[in-house]
Amino acid sequence: MSDHNHSWDTDQLLQITQQWEVPVSISREEAWNSFVRKTEQRSSSKVISFLSPRRYVYLVAASLTLLAAAYFLFFKVGTEVVTSASGERLTYILPDKSAVIMNAGSSLEYQRTNFSDHRTIFLKGEAFFDVKEGNTFAVVTDFGEVRVLGTSFNIFSRQSRLDIACISGKVEVVIKEPDFTTKLEKGQRIVLRGGKLTADENIDLKKALAWQSGEYYFDRAPLKDVTEELERQFKITILSDHDFSGRYYSGYFTNKDLPEALKMVFLPMGLDYEQRGDMVEIR
Repeated sequence: MSDHNHSWDTDQLLQITQQWEVPVSISREEAWNSFVRKTEQRSSSKVISFLSPRRYVYLVAASLTLLAAAYFLFFKVGTEVVTSASGERLTYILPDKSAVIMNAGSSLEYQRTNFSDHRTIFLKGEAFFDVKEGNTFAVVTDFGEVRVLGTSFNIFSRQSRLDIACISGKVEVVIKEPDFTTKLEKGQRIVLRGGKLTADENIDLKKALAWQSGEYYFDRAPLKDVTEELERQFKITILSDHDFSGRYYSGYFTNKDLPEALKMVFLPMGLDYEQRGDMVEIR
């Protein structure tokens, strides 16, 4: 190696070494602590790199699965669901010995665990409740709820209609929309239809409960409501191109005889119909 090259290498080394920071003298304890810190930093880096995006997605999915399982265990286990099929009336005894008679095409749901302490029923359809005395008994529907301590009442909750009749004792009715609360005594009734409330002060209790023996009475009821009741009671489908809005029916039918029931509903309304098996077409 020539002197010229040797001098150039030395100058270069001097420039490089001038940029270095020469550590001051440290104790053994400081050196060990520095080593520990660097080790922890390297460990942390490994953990962060280990949680790749795919791994993170898996962990989130596992967490959601655990939460869903916990919800099922705490809220769904012990839930009792009771349904009545089309054409069926069902009598059911609740754990507190309260009795429920369900009309066709109805369902109720409640928690078996500690039911006597928390007597809450979720209802869709129509049912009559004969409630034993005890803690507050609540029937919750899509439109509101009924609260009692010990009484009997009938409740109908389907689509845009809520109909509650107090048969004995007193009930408290809480409507969601419009925000409204009232108390009903024996023989009183409240109806919510299309957001409008109406009240009856002295209803015919026998007619209010006649559905329990298969008899159905209507007083200026929308014809659509009547045809839907026919479908539930006889397990049929009614087809029509007619516009039933603005048409009301006052009358009666029983669920014992389909041809007779069709005649009693449609003939007074001036409607021709044809029955083919479980299909009825209004012409």
